[in-house]
Amino acid sequence: MGLAKLPRHLIYGAVLLIQICLTLVSTLGGLSSVLILDPNFENVNVKDFDSYIDETTTLFNFTFILNNTGVYDFKDLDMDLYIDAINETDTYRLLEGDYYLAEIPAGEKVVDLVEFNETHFTIPSNFDFLQIDEYNLNVTITFLYSLELINFRIDLAFTGSDLGSLGGI
Repeated sequence: MGLAKLPRHLIYGAVLLIQICLTLVSTLGGLSSVLILDPNFENVNVKDFDSYIDETTTLFNFTFILNNTGVYDFKDLDMDLYIDAINETDTYRLLEGDYYLAEIPAGEKVVDLVEFNETHFTIPSNFDFLQIDEYNLNVTITFLYSLELINFRIDLAFTGSDLGSLGGI
């Protein structure tokens, strides 16, 4: 009768082992997620904006920093950027840009200069640079994490003086 219970105990042991492994993966992923997005550290940052916009030339760049302090790789990192110019009556979408990094291994830090030029901008024909009250930059960063089980989305918004010379045009 003891041998008849052996397959059942083996199955119970295998299920227990699988549950323990899934619990560890989930716990490590969750703890790492909290550490990555901790506001006391600059693990995700967009800074050092530099730009020049006039009727003939449009240049915009910034430094992008992403520090993968977690235990898993970042996969399919994609950054979407939008620059809007706002006056009293209208909002103009000047830039819709996209920046893609395939993967950032665990423990690595990426510091990259992201640049956009005239080919990325759409300047409306009725756009008057002197009539703009404010410029806004919206950055959405998405990536997969923790064995591609967690989908991150980080939204950053910058206005006016945050944008350096762009905000002072």
